[in-house]
Amino acid sequence: MLLETSGVGASVEIDRIPAPADVDFVQWLKVHPGTGFVVTVKPENRDECIRLFNDAGYTVSAVGEINDSLALDIVRGDERVTLFDFKKDSVTGIAHDKL
Repeated sequence: MLLETSGVGASVEIDRIPAPADVDFVQWLKVHPGTGFVVTVKPENRDECIRLFNDAGYTVSAVGEINDSLALDIVRGDERVTLFDFKKDSVTGIAHDKL
């Protein structure tokens, strides 16, 4: 939703998402899709943002980057899959003027 309404894209490195080591990762994502925060910050503020969340007791990781692709790509190693292409897909139906 954040990407679509902002008129940007992103790539997310799925292996950088913090998850419990003793559970199947895919099952964990299905069970807990809304129990985390997705926060975007300017690159120069990343470390401070991570520090603030860590200080509050959260497990935090920088997992991706915002870009101008108008797509959400999931990356694992050399594999890249486009999950949403906002030039043709919609999540909210609230289009940014770049779309």
